[in-house]
Amino acid sequence: MKRLFFAAGLIAALTSGTMAREARPAAVSTSFLQELSAQQKAALGTYKAEAPGVPTIVIKAQGAQLIMAAEGFPEINVKLNDKDQLIAEGLPEGFNFTLVRDKDKKITGLKVDTPMGGGELKRVEEPKAAKPAPKEEAKKADVPDVLGVYESDEIQGMRIKGEMVFEKGKLLLKTEGQPDLEVKLGKDDSIKTTPEIPDVTSMKLVRDKDGKVTGSVVETAQGKLNFTRKTFPKPPGAEAPKTELPDVLGKYEAEDSASPVPGLEVVVKEGKLFIIVEGQPEIDFTLDKMDNVVSTHAPEGITSKFTRDKDGKVTHLVAETPVGKLSFKRTTFPKPPAAEKKAEPEKKADAADPAARLKALEGVYTSDTPGLPTVTMRVKDGKLMIEADGNPTIEGKLSDKDELTGEGLPDGFTVKITRDKDGKVTGMSISTPMGDAKFTRAPLK
Repeated sequence: MKRLFFAAGLIAALTSGTMAREARPAAVSTSFLQELSAQQKAALGTYKAEAPGVPTIVIKAQGAQLIMAAEGFPEINVKLNDKDQLIAEGLPEGFNFTLVRDKDKKITGLKVDTPMGGGELKRVEEPKAAKPAPKEEAKKADVPDVLGVYESDEIQGMRIKGEMVFEKGKLLLKTEGQPDLEVKLGKDDSIKTTPEIPDVTSMKLVRDKDGKVTGSVVETAQGKLNFTRKTFPKPPGAEAPKTELPDVLGKYEAEDSASPVPGLEVVVKEGKLFIIVEGQPEIDFTLDKMDNVVSTHAPEGITSKFTRDKDGKVTHLVAETPVGKLSFKRTTFPKPPAAEKKAEPEKKADAADPAARLKALEGVYTSDTPGLPTVTMRVKDGKLMIEADGNPTIEGKLSDKDELTGEGLPDGFTVKITRDKDGKVTGMSISTPMGDAKFTRAPLK
C-alpha cells in the first residue's frame, strides 16, 4: 500500500497543473550553448523505482537548464540547490525531490517525498563521459573541410565555443556540457542538427573568396550570432596518395622554322602540369589514356597530343590548329618529381681502387642545353661503357684528374667529372670548340 501511495504521489507531482505550465524553458538567446555546473552534470541520468507503476524519471539538460522528464508527462524545468534538492516553481507543498549520494559522494538515486508516501528511485544510467575522438579512416568525399573549433563574438560578456568533429562516420557538433549534435550540411551551406537546437531558426557556414570555410552564422529569435573558425584540422582521408606524374616534362622546339610558336616548355607546379609558351598565359592540363592533352584553358580550335617512340618514351608534342599541324620535338628530359627515388647513400670512392672509381660513375647524365643527347655510363666486365643517344658506344678511361678519355671522342672535346664536397659524383662538364655544357647525373634505374 505504501508503494501505491508513493506512485500516486509522484504522479500527482508530475501532473501538477502549475508545473505543467512550466513544461518548456523560456526562450533565452544563448541558453543553448551555456555550460552546466559540475553539480548539474553529475545529476544527469535515469532514475527508476523497483515498485511497479512508479514512473521512471530522466534528468537531462537543455542548455544550462535542467529538465526532469517522465514518459507520458510534461517535461518540468528544475533547479538544483546546494542541498541537492530539485526545485521547481509551483511544486505543491510537501513534495520534495532530493539526490541521494553514497559515502564517496557519488549520486546513486533520487529520493521522492510526497504527502501520500515516499520512496527512492535508483540511478540506473549515467551519462557516458566524452572520450577523445578515435583516429578514423574516411574517404575524403565523406568529410567536408569544416572541422575545427568555432568561437562566437562576445555576447553578454562571454564567448561561446563549439567544435565540429568527425566520429564513427558522423559529423558532430560538440559543446562543453551539452549532448553531441549530429550535423547535416545542405548544398547551400546550411547546417541542420539532430536534435534541433532550441531558439535557433537557422545556421549557415561562412566562406572566404576562395571558398574556404572561415566561420558560421547562427540566427535566433533574438538576433544574429557570428562564429569564427579558429582551427583548421585536415578532414580524415584528405591526404590523398600522390600520383606519379607522366614523363612529359621538358623543353620542346618547333620542327618547322616557320612555326608561329618557336618552342614551349612543360613544367609541374604544385602537382599540376602546365604548358608554357613565352608571352602566353600558362595552360594547366592532364593527359587521358591516349596521351591527349585535356584542358579547359586551351585556345579554342586547338587540340594537342604527345607522341612516343618505340620504347614508349615521349618525344614530341603535336598540335592540330586552324592553320595546320605544328610538331614540337622534346629536347630535354627532366624527371617528374614523383619519379625521383631516394637513392642509397653512395660511399666515397677510394682513390686507390680503380674498380670502385669506375662504379661510382654509373648513371644517366642529362643536360639542359637543347640538342644534347642523354649519356648513360655503366660498368661491364670491369670496363666503363659510355652510351650517348644516337652515337656508338665507346669505352671510357678515367684519369687521376677525373678526366674521361676514350677512342671515338672527337678532337678538342674535354670531359671532366664533377663531384660534391663529399666526393660523390654529381655530373660532368664538357668543353668543346663550339662551347661548353654541363650534365647532371641521376642513378641508374
